[in-house]
Amino acid sequence: MSDVSVASRGSGSAFVDSWIWLEYALDGRYADEAREVVRLVEDGSIRGHINPLVTAEVAYRIENELGGDARREILDVIDDLDVESIPLADAKGHGKACATVRNQSYSQSGGVTLSYADAMHVVSAVSAGCDVLYTGDPDFAPVEEVEVAFVGHD
Repeated sequence: MSDVSVASRGSGSAFVDSWIWLEYALDGRYADEAREVVRLVEDGSIRGHINPLVTAEVAYRIENELGGDARREILDVIDDLDVESIPLADAKGHGKACATVRNQSYSQSGGVTLSYADAMHVVSAVSAGCDVLYTGDPDFAPVEEVEVAFVGHD
């Protein structure tokens, strides 16, 4: 786990959690930091990765909060950036790995558990060989399987 300046990062490949895309699209408190992660993907400093769960969560939340036009806009941004979507092809293998990650996070955090979606993000990041997972979600704190870069927290 690391709290990092986004500008100090930027090489290799990164899983970009839905928290980043939501903060970016909803112009949240840490939108500038989220935009910096997106800029790193845009300029090729990092290879961005997501999975279908990220797309689904972002599409759902944006449509509910801002409407269908905003949903299409953020999905177009993701498409235009040529972010690689990691397939969840091996459902049995991914499911077992997801359960393991979720159980480990629970035991290491004193009872705080990753959601199944967040555990699947960790599994996706590891399976794609990502160097880092960008998020602002504190639930990722106990994750050890991949380096987690927390964006935008004071």
